Amino acid sequence: MTKRKKIVLISVLSVAALFLLFIGYHYILYLKATSRMTELSADLEKRIAEWEKKEYQRQPLFSPSVPGNAAEFYLKAIQEEKENHGDIWARMQLSDAVDSPDMPISPELKAYIESNMHTFELVKQGANAETYKSPLNLHGDGWKTGLTGIGGLRDITRLMVLQGRDVMKENNTSEALKLQTAGIRLGDDTFRGGTIIGGLIGIALSSGSQGELLRILNNTELTDQQLTELNAILKALLDSEPSFINLCETEQLYMEAVLRQLSATHGLMLKNNELGVGPSVINRTDIVDAWEEYIPVIKELTRVISLPYAQMDEELDKFTKQVESLDSITQVILVGIGNLHKKYYTIRAQRQGLYILTALKLYRARHRAYPDKLSDLTPDIIKEVPLDPFTDQPFIYKIKPDGSIMLYSVGTNLKDDNGTASKYKEEDIIIAPYLRWQERK
Repeated sequence: MTKRKKIVLISVLSVAALFLLFIGYHYILYLKATSRMTELSADLEKRIAEWEKKEYQRQPLFSPSVPGNAAEFYLKAIQEEKENHGDIWARMQLSDAVDSPDMPISPELKAYIESNMHTFELVKQGANAETYKSPLNLHGDGWKTGLTGIGGLRDITRLMVLQGRDVMKENNTSEALKLQTAGIRLGDDTFRGGTIIGGLIGIALSSGSQGELLRILNNTELTDQQLTELNAILKALLDSEPSFINLCETEQLYMEAVLRQLSATHGLMLKNNELGVGPSVINRTDIVDAWEEYIPVIKELTRVISLPYAQMDEELDKFTKQVESLDSITQVILVGIGNLHKKYYTIRAQRQGLYILTALKLYRARHRAYPDKLSDLTPDIIKEVPLDPFTDQPFIYKIKPDGSIMLYSVGTNLKDDNGTASKYKEEDIIIAPYLRWQERK
């Protein structure tokens, strides 16, 4: 054999050896990943089994309570709304109609509302149900778990807002208040159901109904009896408010279910990355590495969001920077949850402010004047005045020279902006007087 042939042969054998070493190395990683996937899956199944036992007991909003799981009533409502879906022109008008209380309702939109009367009853039954148990199925394909048709809930609550306005014109204020508060609990239950998407939709549902309730309280003189009933309903809603920790826990299980499904369908060879970010191709080792990295990160996030708002806001900035240095797969499954906290605290502040405003109106109905200070509401009107969730300090309360009041939370910037707010700045969250655009802030 010539010297040249020997060199070629040695080169070929060297390349082959390197290739075999490369394959062997990745095969060992694959075996380790497979073993670790089995361990992680077994642990996940145990945690899912524990999570599935959870049922949230709560007071009925309007007595008597309805036996059963609220989620089942909501699922029926979603199905009925699908069957009674208005034409495209009616659905296009929904948002504008909700934002413009004085806008005439078109015949098409009126028909859409009327076709969903039974849907509203299902939501009210769900709001009054004894328990809420999430319908999420975390044992199957993580991509496909969740409330089917959850986006249709937004249309349902908007239709309920419009129906509430209609019954208000007929002086059936009690029914109008039931419709709006049922919409709030529907949003709470959607949030409580877990995952970032469910959380965002839940906040949107509750804030829409709370915005309408804010408009009613500021613009309508309710009777002592109506205010007393509403006060009790708002207290029940406050007592059963969903926790951010609940959402974080379910989000972790949900995303681990996604990663488990992906790891099961990806083997040694590289396949297309179904997550749509990071490397274009991944294998089981990549997914299991991301899975292991994800668990301590989400635990740290859970710790951070349990802190008081000011401290949490600061810690979340640090957390976001830490996440940016992580595996790209881990990054994508954490996108969104860090920013959800501002929306969550904003809706809490509005909810607690509504409760205080109802108590103030009830005090005025009984004493013909607003109290000098919020503490005067206790113990005759309410047992305790909620604190601003942003600061754990009292809401800002002022009586103007004309006898009207100002009530507001300092909001996400943690500063008293003297009762000023705009669509484009993080300023005060105004409860009274009424600012229409704040309904959807």
